[in-house]
Amino acid sequence: MVYTHYMKIVCTADFQGLVNKVNPELIPGGDMFIVAGDIGGWGTLGEMEDFNNWLGKLPHKYKLVVCGNHDLDLGRGMDGHEIFTNATYLQDELVEIEGLRIYGSPASDMNELFYTVPWVAFSKPSYLEQVAEDIPENLDILITHGPCYGILDKLKDGKSVGSKDLRRAVLAKRPQHHVFGHIHESHNQTNLWGINFINAALCSERNEILKPDGSLYYDPIVIELAPKPEPVA
Repeated sequence: MVYTHYMKIVCTADFQGLVNKVNPELIPGGDMFIVAGDIGGWGTLGEMEDFNNWLGKLPHKYKLVVCGNHDLDLGRGMDGHEIFTNATYLQDELVEIEGLRIYGSPASDMNELFYTVPWVAFSKPSYLEQVAEDIPENLDILITHGPCYGILDKLKDGKSVGSKDLRRAVLAKRPQHHVFGHIHESHNQTNLWGINFINAALCSERNEILKPDGSLYYDPIVIELAPKPEPVA
């Protein structure tokens, strides 16, 4: 099946264990809802179950979830496919939805922090190298937790902390869209070399998910994909 209508896709990342503060009505409607990692603050089973329950309140037909460096229990071997019954969980996996080829990985580069902080699931340097090698070609959407080096990856002090392995892979394999988070203060989207890069982090750099007025600190980023024609026989 190939989608023959405009596909509205809502991109998010970095809930940091705060999903119960987010009224589902704050999330824009659409056909597909994407979560690019850091579901939890400490990545406990309880946080994952809370998030799955919250996902069940959203109206989107398709919901895709990857985890991130904070999702520690998933990094220790807990099976997200069993937990996320209200979404499609992707851990270095390809899925095809109405003709869209989508690949999801929890990879993110923690740089020197890999050796000094506890929240480092899916961030081992050898794992990042393998992820970069395994990303398929001809993707409509690539979802990773972390950004490529030099692309929406700057900390507040201006330092770029994205993955160089991931950058090489993305520039070689050229997905149409790359959705990620991880570096909250670089929330934005930009088009470079024909690739639409989307940092969809919701939290501030201090892990605030709501503003004082109750609105989201950063709005989800919404994209619309034009209809994909049926293949010619």
